[in-house]
Amino acid sequence: MNIILLDSQLLVASGLKQLISQIPDMHVLDIFAEGKEALDYLDQANVDLLISDLSLKDMTGLDVLEQIKLSHPSVKVMFLTMHDELPIVANCMQAGADAFLSKKTDIAEMSFAIDRILMGRKYICSLITSKAFSQKGIIREPSTDHSVFSDREVMVLKHVGNGLTNQEIAEKMFLSRRTVEGHRQNLLRKTNALNTATLIKFAVSNGLIE
Repeated sequence: MNIILLDSQLLVASGLKQLISQIPDMHVLDIFAEGKEALDYLDQANVDLLISDLSLKDMTGLDVLEQIKLSHPSVKVMFLTMHDELPIVANCMQAGADAFLSKKTDIAEMSFAIDRILMGRKYICSLITSKAFSQKGIIREPSTDHSVFSDREVMVLKHVGNGLTNQEIAEKMFLSRRTVEGHRQNLLRKTNALNTATLIKFAVSNGLIE
């Protein structure tokens, strides 16, 4: 995946580039401090994903998103910012952002978010969705029909609720890590959960795990 970074603080963007380089098949093509520079670059390069802050030197991240939706609709947009107030998050997602992450998000969750984007899904980081649990309208409530889950999916869900990693779940259930990842993705899809935090919220509120 070809990625460009947009952040008014170039040192921050440079550090992020180093982190993303740890993720297989991810290539940061360039770093920009101004939205216009990034938009001009999209006209001449093959870019799959733009990771942008909301506060930029010449325009807002939402302005950039609006332009991309008009001129380069195939380019995915992920916001990575310290501005994680829930109304701002909701506004960005409704405007067409593919993901919204706090700058406190770790690289493992960022990698997971990028995978979700590649699958055509939306993603909001767990730090933000944890804040939204008590507020209506921010997170969609998933279906409560337990019959849609297989016994193995329920078992994976319980292990997720206990904080186990995919590898630990695989070892405990004598499965391959890829199989566990598949079950986890199915759980997210079936519950309309945006991430692991909202998946666990669903499981607790519906009695699937304690």
